[in-house]
Amino acid sequence: MPLTDSACRNAKCPEGRLCQRYADAGGLYLEVTQTGAKLSRWKYRYAGKEKRLALGHYPGVSLASARKGRDAAREMLAGGTDPNQARRDARQAVMMEAETAFEKVARQWWKDWSANKAQRHAGYVLKRLEADAFPLIGARSVRDLDAPTFVRMAKRIEARGAADIARRVLQTCGQIMRYAVAHGLAPRIDRGLAAKARSRGSRASRANIKSGQQRRCPDVCVIGTFLSPIDGGHTLLSQPFLLALLTHPHSSLCRLLTYVDWQKTSLALSPLLVFEPPPSSR
Repeated sequence: MPLTDSACRNAKCPEGRLCQRYADAGGLYLEVTQTGAKLSRWKYRYAGKEKRLALGHYPGVSLASARKGRDAAREMLAGGTDPNQARRDARQAVMMEAETAFEKVARQWWKDWSANKAQRHAGYVLKRLEADAFPLIGARSVRDLDAPTFVRMAKRIEARGAADIARRVLQTCGQIMRYAVAHGLAPRIDRGLAAKARSRGSRASRANIKSGQQRRCPDVCVIGTFLSPIDGGHTLLSQPFLLALLTHPHSSLCRLLTYVDWQKTSLALSPLLVFEPPPSSR
């Protein structure tokens, strides 16, 4: 005889027994333990072996809900799938989704990458990810990320006028995706997605240049007006500006030159240190 809600509420486990089972129909039964816990289970056979599928604790999962769960599992079994194995696979997929979240993979990459990097630089890279990448794609799996996703992220960063930061974030994302591929966290087809995104972003940058949206280089006379007062000052102040304008060296080169070096530089570049003021100022 099928169970009723009243029978489920009043079901008890006799003393001296670990549990008592009350049958419903179609292999469904209610198992009551000595502690008073009541669990709905479904008994079935798969590949010649008897198995049981837990459907929830009563009364949190009602008798009607347990019957619906039994019917769904029965359809799955008719299709050749073990309901217990399907549940384990779904649980493992959820765990894998959490393990391959972009933010988690990025932090693992950063931990390995920052071991031989300057603390200040490494901290700045992580700060950029936390501010611009994690809020948008941090919860998504690296398996689901594609080039358009990175493009949208970069455009959002560029929209606030931070084009250089957008480029740096894309570069970092490319390293993270390569790390994910190397560790089996993302399929190999995803390799180079951030590079593709950079390529698409560069087209937009070129379009901006053609449309005149980029800032133009200042006029030479304006530079001369700026350097003329500096030229009258001390060599250690004027020559670094001139050297930077003429040769575009790395900043460390200017910082490491000695006073004698600057004197030699001054003699070599002195013929070039002549700037005509703009016509409007004559």
